[in-house]
Amino acid sequence: MSSQDNIIKRIADEARAEADAVLAEASAKATELQRAAAAETDAEIERIERDAEAKASELRRRRLAVAEMEARKDVLAKKQALLDEAFAGALTKLSALSDAKIAELLTPLVVEEADGTESLVVPDKNCALYEKSLLAKLNAALVKAGKPGKLTLSKTSGNFAGGLVLVSDVLEKNISFEALLRGVREESEKAIGELLFGEV
Repeated sequence: MSSQDNIIKRIADEARAEADAVLAEASAKATELQRAAAAETDAEIERIERDAEAKASELRRRRLAVAEMEARKDVLAKKQALLDEAFAGALTKLSALSDAKIAELLTPLVVEEADGTESLVVPDKNCALYEKSLLAKLNAALVKAGKPGKLTLSKTSGNFAGGLVLVSDVLEKNISFEALLRGVREESEKAIGELLFGEV
């Protein structure tokens, strides 16, 4: 082999060795890049899984809170319906009172609330009771209490179940059964709720 062939062979061997070294270095870098990319991908997958779990947990917490709130609203609505029913029953009982019981119930209220010169608005069904005797009894009770006994019966009847409305030139005092029960409910709804539902 000639010296020129030796030189060419040596150059080719060096080139091959250099190419092999470059390929080995490139392969090592590619392997390192793959490992780094895999580690980065694994870290990203873990982060995504943690985020997904956190979001799922928050979604479960929110759904549970909404369900609890809906359940409380439902229970409150049912309790409110029971109270409405109880007060409707009370109104029905008040509306069915005898004439004597109506007089017994309303006389102290009129004496307390009236100045003695008002006009009484009463439901149609009770007009005869007032004309017959109750108006005179109320006026006598007012005189006995030191007030003028000059109540009159209004020509206009009231659209309520029972009781009456005192009307003067300057104001009206509603002592209808509905207004009385509304007042009782406002003042004692919490106590009634505790009694009926055991709430504290």
